[in-house]
Amino acid sequence: MADDTLISISPAPVPPDDSVCVRFGFAKCALGLVEALKAGVLVVNADGRVAYLNEAGASILGVVVDDSVDHDVARIVAPLDRLRLVGKAQGRWGDRSEVDVVRKDGSHTWIGFKMTEVSDMVEPKGTRQFVFLFQDINEMIKIRQERDRYLRMATMAQILPTIAHEIKNPLAGIKALADVLKEELSDPRHQEDIEAIRTEIERLRLIVDGLGMADGSLTDASTRIDPVEEVRMVLRLVGPKATGTGVEIVHEDRGNGTFPLNRSLFRVVLINLLNNALEACTAGDKINVRCEHPEIGSFRLQVKDTGPGMSSETLKKATELFYTTKPQGSGIGLALVAQVVKRSDGEFLISSTEGVGTTIDIHLKCEEEG
Repeated sequence: MADDTLISISPAPVPPDDSVCVRFGFAKCALGLVEALKAGVLVVNADGRVAYLNEAGASILGVVVDDSVDHDVARIVAPLDRLRLVGKAQGRWGDRSEVDVVRKDGSHTWIGFKMTEVSDMVEPKGTRQFVFLFQDINEMIKIRQERDRYLRMATMAQILPTIAHEIKNPLAGIKALADVLKEELSDPRHQEDIEAIRTEIERLRLIVDGLGMADGSLTDASTRIDPVEEVRMVLRLVGPKATGTGVEIVHEDRGNGTFPLNRSLFRVVLINLLNNALEACTAGDKINVRCEHPEIGSFRLQVKDTGPGMSSETLKKATELFYTTKPQGSGIGLALVAQVVKRSDGEFLISSTEGVGTTIDIHLKCEEEG
């Protein structure tokens, strides 16, 4: 008979702290399995302190286990009251809830979790604990947002013409009444008020025109305009907004002559670019507007601001329809400008540096009048 051979089998690594096993009623092997999970496991006491966090969970949240246990869960995820509220309400995808977590390094991550209430095995009877099983769902959130964006695009394409038509009719009536009042009232104070009303009406009309401008072209061989005069007109419209926010707008007159451009669309493009810059800028910032004829057969419009600039990620998506970093933003203006420039066989360029500002250049094949 052959000699028996001793085979040594090393046990799977498990947390050495028996108190953790005792507290949660785990056998060491069971706790080892919890540690082996790719999903995060988080246990929170009724007072909001973290009682347990596995390594996978720490990795998802961007924290260290030893720096998290016995500390408030708000430091690594969110306040317990919010987690309980979200957990009970559940999410839009069945019984899984979702929450946006800000990591210590300032980055964001979405986690999807399920919450279970259990009895604390050490504290007095009736004390509750909350167990969270969670995963990183960033990629799924991105896919969902992209899907929602395309759905909005399809919906907007159907309703924009109707919206624009319904708004234009009452605007025309208001403008006609304002014109009549301007002729009938001679008091200078009334004249100023009426002119302010007419200016706002024109600004609204340009915004409405912009809703359907992706179907038009900036170049128009049937008419010629002086871009410098058009810039001055638009600056009169946005001037009050700039003054109110403490932003200075500077216009450089370099566009000599007239060009075959669509007057309405040129105004719409410029007002969209200026509004976009004004929303990014704060008091003390400056916006520079320049029209020029750099060479024969071309026209250039540039809007440059000293605002906060864009991150590389934001810059890549800046012209995507419905993409916006502003809580109340629509994500429409810049995207429509880019589309109408492309439709005009022009070039639309954005350069931006965080902390420095953003520059938008539009180049068109557009000969100056001879």
